[in-house]
Amino acid sequence: MMNLTTFVYDTFDIPLVKETGYDVNSTADDESGDDFTPNLFKWNGGEMLFLVVLFVTGVVGNVMVIYTYHFKWRRSNFTLFIEVLAAIDLTNCLLAVTLFFVMTVYKGALFEIFCGTASYVAFATALSSSIVLVIVAFERKQKIRNPLKQAVTTGITKKLCCGAVVIGMTVSVPGIFLFGKKETVFVDDGIAFNLTWCFFKEDAFRTCSMYIWAVVLGFVFLFVIASLSSLYCSIWRELNVYFKGRGSLAHFEGHIDRQQNKNSNYYRAHKTTTRLFFIITMAFFVTYFPYFIALGILIFGDNSSQFVTPVGKAFIDLAKLSPLMSNVINPIIYSLSSARFRKEVVNIFKGLGIPDRNKVFFGHVARTFVRHSQSVTSPGDRVKLESGEQIITELVNEKTAMKLPLS
Repeated sequence: MMNLTTFVYDTFDIPLVKETGYDVNSTADDESGDDFTPNLFKWNGGEMLFLVVLFVTGVVGNVMVIYTYHFKWRRSNFTLFIEVLAAIDLTNCLLAVTLFFVMTVYKGALFEIFCGTASYVAFATALSSSIVLVIVAFERKQKIRNPLKQAVTTGITKKLCCGAVVIGMTVSVPGIFLFGKKETVFVDDGIAFNLTWCFFKEDAFRTCSMYIWAVVLGFVFLFVIASLSSLYCSIWRELNVYFKGRGSLAHFEGHIDRQQNKNSNYYRAHKTTTRLFFIITMAFFVTYFPYFIALGILIFGDNSSQFVTPVGKAFIDLAKLSPLMSNVINPIIYSLSSARFRKEVVNIFKGLGIPDRNKVFFGHVARTFVRHSQSVTSPGDRVKLESGEQIITELVNEKTAMKLPLS
């Protein structure tokens, strides 16, 4: 009877190049390499489950982020940065994660195209996000250093973010030609077989082209890390100077006037947003540490098949896919740090995202009365206006309590 693994391999036309006669254990003498089909879920199960979880949580989370910050928040550089990062992560989920999952079950003629495309999208989005994070840090620093003027306008921010995406897409182009089908010999129950996976092509592995591109990527990431370290150190230093100076001044004078309170709220708000983006930046780079470790092992380590087990391959698969976790972490960070974001998401899932028509109508009328009150000078007119506002308020409360449809 054909098992599920054999059915999947036959359905997707997966070629299996087996080493017939390769004997590792004496218990495998009766096995025939020609009849052997590797267990799909034994060798790719961890990778498949990981990609499914990433896809679902990444798509749902980033869609919620884009919708909430675009339609529920006042437009600013802060919301723009959030939306750009979420759009980049969503693109990576829809394209790269989908292709990586397809490549776990499909090893046909289009495998190299899928591998090159997925690798290009993954590197392009990673580089774009890292450069956007540098722009975020730069904009935060300018906000804190020049609180009385908008040093970086929203229009300039859009152009800088577009430039970051262009740079990321350009630098990642060599990945299309360097990544492709790689066949590695693994051993399962004493039978050796070739397992195809997405990595550097055989003719590109450990070549000058690969090392040159690796140096370029390394230079970009070192520049990003150095820039972020310098900018955030400067930001925290200026914030600490302000809050320490404010505390000393308040202790000396014994009071804080209204302007000092206003400045304090300004710096406190920017301290909160800066902390949020700093956490996002740290999470972004933490997800890449397992990838760099796995990449170093695969490039410079001993890739002898005798030492590769299903557990070892699962670790390598999860490590090389770990950068994709940054697509999921950001929505989690937003939900943990913002009660308003959590409330908006809950309202969306509960179907309460659409405003009540009664409240919108009477709210509009009430706002009209308020605007008109600014031009009223006669005491008699003001009494009439206040009576009208009271009537509107009572109508709103009555409609809301009875939940009657607006006629």
